[in-house]
Amino acid sequence: MEAKPVRTFRIHDHLRYKLCDLYENDCIFDKFECNFSSDGSRVITGSYNNLFNIFDTDGKGSVSIEATKTSPNQKKKGFARSNSSNDLNPDRIDYNKKILHLGWHPNDNLIAVAASNRMFIYSADNSKPVEQ
Repeated sequence: MEAKPVRTFRIHDHLRYKLCDLYENDCIFDKFECNFSSDGSRVITGSYNNLFNIFDTDGKGSVSIEATKTSPNQKKKGFARSNSSNDLNPDRIDYNKKILHLGWHPNDNLIAVAASNRMFIYSADNSKPVEQ
């Protein structure tokens, strides 16, 4: 067994120069959950600004989606567009809006995302909120 990671995903590189600010307001201690899809082909994690990120485990692409009641704003990398969460301006991010808890359904292709006082359920096939 090798002593190095199989795959590395850069999630918060755009925040590197804000580390002092993140430490001062205790955001440096935020713990974003990470989950795999049932087939292991994708991994999901939360972020600031009510964004969550989905990555292909083979490194082919990623998508950042804003958890919102309306149709989600997607910033894709590798799938279609070249934008990503790394394109966010760290000075304009709301660090009080964060996705710390999320989960992937063990059988269906559904994602549950907790954002402040709401829970959103998305179809992972098209990353749109599931109608109730």
